[in-house]
Amino acid sequence: MVPFNRNQRSLFRPEDWGEKARAAAIRIEGKADNRTVGVRLLTDIKALFDVDPLAHCMSSAAMVEALTKDSEKIMGGAYPRQALTQARLARLLDAYGITSQTVSPPGQKDAKGYYRSQFEDAWSRYVP
Repeated sequence: MVPFNRNQRSLFRPEDWGEKARAAAIRIEGKADNRTVGVRLLTDIKALFDVDPLAHCMSSAAMVEALTKDSEKIMGGAYPRQALTQARLARLLDAYGITSQTVSPPGQKDAKGYYRSQFEDAWSRYVP
């Protein structure tokens, strides 16, 4: 066993652990996205509608497809625990009082989906 030299500064000082852990947590927390899954979903849906400001509605199928193809979006890979389906989308949006309806997207058949106007209240409350 190598004797410990009291003149050397120890790299392993337990009294520093708490302070280092707090500092690391503050750095991580500052970079973390603290929004809920629902709020992040609303933000992503707003981005979908903002791509085409004249789009007054979107089918659930088109919405799910667009939300899952971008790996940076919450449902495209940033939240991989459950795949996004039309039923799951409906459950998540129901928490905000948004329910699917029969919509008529331009150039497409009638389908279950959402009107832009259904999101306006939730966007004004939750989306910065």
